[in-house]
Amino acid sequence: MSPDRLLAHREGDLTPPKTCEALLFDWDGTLADSTSANYASLHRALTGTGAALTRDWFDRRTGLSTREMVSIIAAEQRLDLDTDSVVALRDRAYLGLLSEVRAVRPLAALARREHGRRRTAVASGSGAHTLHPTIDALGLRLLFDTIVTREDAQRGKPAPDLFLEALHRLKVPVARALVYEDSDEGVEAALRAGVSVVDVRPLTGRGHLVPPAPGAGAVSPR
Repeated sequence: MSPDRLLAHREGDLTPPKTCEALLFDWDGTLADSTSANYASLHRALTGTGAALTRDWFDRRTGLSTREMVSIIAAEQRLDLDTDSVVALRDRAYLGLLSEVRAVRPLAALARREHGRRRTAVASGSGAHTLHPTIDALGLRLLFDTIVTREDAQRGKPAPDLFLEALHRLKVPVARALVYEDSDEGVEAALRAGVSVVDVRPLTGRGHLVPPAPGAGAVSPR
């Protein structure tokens, strides 16, 4: 059976099926309301490089890692950017904005409710250098059996590697897992991994929602 893309319009739509053994959460925009801090820090890191960055461009690519974003900017704008330097500057700027990051309440509540009942993981394109301080600041670390960051996989989203690595660690088959995501890249990564995915953007109010495939609906217990 092929995986489904499901939409969460209300908190009840987040409820996983009874047969689900593992929940995989994206981090930025799904569990952590960090999009504004991520945008501001990358914008600051690009200052003086000649690169242009708009919020609309950024919001359409939030499933990508900073390194992948910088590479795309360099290619699109035909700039010779020092990717390592930009990423390092962005990470330092982001950590300076850490106090502005908040947990996304419905998803954090779901993780707390399901902790100990099912296996749980974070699978994020963010780097460990920024994700770990953020998850500690929000007090969410102990809710997850494992945390997979960009360094743990050969390819970032939309490739399926991050989710497959999380499932490998949890020892749960794809058919018994469910992903929660807020980006087009993340939704594609989950489906390519063979895992059904809940797109939380209707619930959280994130924009740039791509219409679901025919037959997609809300999650319901089964």
